[in-house]
Amino acid sequence: MAAGIAPFPTLYHWDLSQALQDKGGWQSRDTAKAFGDYAGYMAEKLSDRVRYFFTLNEFRNCTDTGYRGLEVKVGGGVVRLENAPFLTVMLEGKYTDAYLKGAGSAAPKFTPEELKIIAEPIDFVGINVYKPGMYVLASDKDPGYREVPYNKSHPKMFSSWHVFGPEALYWGPKFVQSLWKAKAIYITENGCAAADELAEDGNVYDTDRIMFLRAYLRQLQRATADGVPVKGYFLWSTMDNFEWINGYGDRFGLVYAAFTTQKRTPKLSAAWFRKAAARNAVV
Repeated sequence: MAAGIAPFPTLYHWDLSQALQDKGGWQSRDTAKAFGDYAGYMAEKLSDRVRYFFTLNEFRNCTDTGYRGLEVKVGGGVVRLENAPFLTVMLEGKYTDAYLKGAGSAAPKFTPEELKIIAEPIDFVGINVYKPGMYVLASDKDPGYREVPYNKSHPKMFSSWHVFGPEALYWGPKFVQSLWKAKAIYITENGCAAADELAEDGNVYDTDRIMFLRAYLRQLQRATADGVPVKGYFLWSTMDNFEWINGYGDRFGLVYAAFTTQKRTPKLSAAWFRKAAARNAVV
């Protein structure tokens, strides 16, 4: 805080204790209760220094994907239907009928009191945005649209899953505002991996990452110009790190990390991002 940097700790980033997993993990109410107790404890101990807390990072990855064998996929849905078990119930206080019907016997069991807890008022909404979920066209059939497949030549970033679609950083927060009247929105993750290498002069010329950031942040700038209440943006990530199933192969950082020596080298994108942050604008 003395340096003018406000901390935004994330309370859960997929690191569930084995003791809770042995009791059923996120399929058990015990885990939700334990997390509530943990969040309250952390707020009590840190709130004299921390004003903002993020709760769980990427619900879908630590629930649906984490329990892949039991995953239930519900047909389609741009923003509201796809988020039926997550943001929709949190911000509307109810699960959609389509989600409950599609989930069938795997649908969540809940009481009116539990729905009230799920939909407790929040100070802001945080969303991770890397790419469009899908492109769609209107349709006369349910659910009112059809998915348009990505062309084989559609541009991608270094990661195999990462199709290039800057407009996602406009429409993502725009829909959160229009659907749920969010008063404050944070982009909690955005960025890209690149095939970063040290050049002979010792620099890392990640021109593709600069292209990505310029394009995406222009769309975010467009959203704020349209009145979308985006209060902050978090780039993933400060430096190269261990990227889950991709290990050390996908470098997302603004700072190049030599994993054998731990030497750090700011990339070209670091200088670009520093100037964009100082201006609070992309030009």
